[in-house]
Amino acid sequence: MTGAFDMKLFIDPYEEAELAAQMIAVGDRHIDDGLIEAKKEKTLQELYTDPPRLRSDIYPFNFRCPFCPGRQTPTWTWTVLLDHASAYGKAGRHTYKVAGVHQALVDYMVLPNP
Repeated sequence: MTGAFDMKLFIDPYEEAELAAQMIAVGDRHIDDGLIEAKKEKTLQELYTDPPRLRSDIYPFNFRCPFCPGRQTPTWTWTVLLDHASAYGKAGRHTYKVAGVHQALVDYMVLPNP
């Protein structure tokens, strides 16, 4: 039977588009531990040489994340800011740049100045 339709060779266009979208998302957020570590070390050195302003101008006992300009919420306590930086620093959730700078912020907040 020549010219018959073979289902084994058929690729559903919806499945193909979904796979392509997954590959793009994985490619955008491909986390390489080496890249994260390099970004973290570079940012940590910058934080120690030029300390960021973490305290809110309005509320002196509240803090903000210097790496999230859209989230300048002045109502964060020190522990909430630390939780935020820890969450954003996890590999696989964000780009390596976002993860690296937030991991550096965690180290900056927790570790003493070398």
